[in-house]
Amino acid sequence: MSDQDPAKPTSPAQPKPEREPWYKRLSVVLSLAALIVAVPTALFNAFFAVRGPEIVVLEPKTVVLHKNSGPRGGAVLSVAVPFFTINTSTSHGDVLIGADIRFEENGPRFNFDRTATPIFLNSQGPAGPCDMRNRCFHLGDLLIIEEPEAVVDMPPGTARTRYLSFNLSPASGDCTGASADCLAYGDFEHAVRRLASRPFELRATVRFHADGEREIRCFTGPRSLQILLRDGSQAVTCSQRQVSGDPFL
Repeated sequence: MSDQDPAKPTSPAQPKPEREPWYKRLSVVLSLAALIVAVPTALFNAFFAVRGPEIVVLEPKTVVLHKNSGPRGGAVLSVAVPFFTINTSTSHGDVLIGADIRFEENGPRFNFDRTATPIFLNSQGPAGPCDMRNRCFHLGDLLIIEEPEAVVDMPPGTARTRYLSFNLSPASGDCTGASADCLAYGDFEHAVRRLASRPFELRATVRFHADGEREIRCFTGPRSLQILLRDGSQAVTCSQRQVSGDPFL
């Protein structure tokens, strides 16, 4: 018997594993890429579904002061404040649920009455007919059109221009504050003289159903309101203007 070990039988060569076709590998890569894109997109859509409407309120350039008839007879001062809004959401609308104005930091607040449209006419040009649903009246070259009470809405993806009208009347429901402070604006002449005795600083607070609230500010400093007393109307230019307040999210 030989001292050498017999030669070990050689095992057959193992076949190389078959490589996966390229198109299968590509499909895996594409699936992962689609997942990477889909997750942020889903999160983005979910945020805006929760976010709801996003209302942009633009700064006013002027406000209009004019004489109006009071709820109990007599004349009161009314203020028409421009309300320019853009709803940047394309799927969620919003509505105005309340608004008020004040002229003093801790003074009385006067509540939103209805929308109105002030139109400055050429003194030689006649005004058109008034819609039966509206209330129209002339004050010199100014035509005021008061619309019937309605919801002030902001549909998705729209821009709207309206004027919010406020009556400076001490009547219950129009004025919020101490009785003596409300009575200081008791009629048209008293209200005009009170505004003329100090820097003109209007602050309007608007409240939305879903998108929080904003404060619209118009400041001009001391100014004469003799035109308002003489003609019954006067446009006041806002030398400083600002909109503040954060949306709901």
